[in-house]
Amino acid sequence: MTRNTSDPDLNAARAAARRFGSEAMIFEDLAVGERFCFAGSSSQTVCIKIRRRRYSLDGRVCYATATRTVVRSA
Repeated sequence: MTRNTSDPDLNAARAAARRFGSEAMIFEDLAVGERFCFAGSSSQTVCIKIRRRRYSLDGRVCYATATRTVVRSA
């Protein structure tokens, strides 16, 4: 896992993300172009990170907080 920053708030979010399993991480740690699903979501819709704090969902640009828990998609 590549960490972009060691901000204490992000470290706390990383620790909280572990409750979703070993594959869970925060949105900030994803690389641009990676596919992911939001952890705990019932729909498991696959999204793509397109920029810092932005992702694509069905062709729309959406915004996410850096601390949002996600799981990489296969």
